Formats: sequence, C-alpha cells, structure tokens
Amino acid sequence: MFHQWRTEEDFQGAKGLAHLDTGQVTCWISWHRWSVMSVLAYALLAVGALHERQRANPAPP
Repeated sequence: MFHQWRTEEDFQGAKGLAHLDTGQVTCWISWHRWSVMSVLAYALLAVGALHERQRANPAPP
C-alpha cells in the first residue's frame, strides 16, 4: 500500500514539473517530447548567450 502512495506522489510531482496531463505522465512518448523540447530550448538559449557574449566583447584582431 505504501508503494502505491509513493507512485501516486511521483505522478503528481511529474505532472507539476512537466505540466503533463494524468494520462501523459505514464506515457513515454509524452516524456520524450517534453525532454526533446527542453533540450532544444536550452540549446537555443546557450547559443543566444554565446552570441551576446561575443558581441559584447569582440576578440581583438
């Protein structure tokens, strides 16, 4: 019984973290989509930060 409560708590936490619906939390496809979108967003932010840093401090010729 305790294990079932722990699982329900994990599902609730996952729904809050990833903003997934109840059925989506238990489905790997939803997690893969969420993970890919998160990694792509992080990559775009990292590239944007790199460009801003290079623009603000240009390398001497």
